[in-house]
Amino acid sequence: MPFRLRSTLVKGNSLIFVGGDREWLVATRRAPPYTRLGLVNDHLTLNRPLVIRDVFARCVDARLDFNAALARCARKGWPDKKDAIDTAFRVAEAALRRLRVRVDFLVQQGASADADWNSYTSTALVQTRVQDHWTDKDESGLSRNDPEYVALNLEIEELTRLHDAAGNAAQLEKPYEMAMRDPELIAAGWELNNKVWKLDEQLRKAG
Repeated sequence: MPFRLRSTLVKGNSLIFVGGDREWLVATRRAPPYTRLGLVNDHLTLNRPLVIRDVFARCVDARLDFNAALARCARKGWPDKKDAIDTAFRVAEAALRRLRVRVDFLVQQGASADADWNSYTSTALVQTRVQDHWTDKDESGLSRNDPEYVALNLEIEELTRLHDAAGNAAQLEKPYEMAMRDPELIAAGWELNNKVWKLDEQLRKAG
């Protein structure tokens, strides 16, 4: 199983990293209070689907930054594992980009196509919608209208095939264990934790 960051903050806002069947608890911190910075339309009325799209896009960007830090730290002292680390990073990067495209698609369909916008009170719930609860109808509609999305799916399939064929999960265990102790990654984990906490606060307060 490719190494990944679990989509939710669990165990008291801690970051849990999962690689294969192993888990690492990296950092715990509760961010200070956050003031809502919502998006508004021309009539100064909150447009919740657009808020969700904006917030989730920023969450994806934050996770991509963290993943880049993870790859940098994992490479330190492990030059022979560079290919495996880079492939895992590309898999995670493409998968996150796919989630962002899916959210964009739902927003473009309008509120009538997805009546549950008000229930998405965290970035984790948004991700659940476009990952675990992504339907065949959703996939068909997006694939039919977006050839770049189809190409992205093919890219993920090929990268995952390369990752699995090379046995990268086993190769990455030691580099990732070392990376978890790297001050750069610990700082990146705290930064990601705080960003996600603030973004989730924005979704909770955007009524």
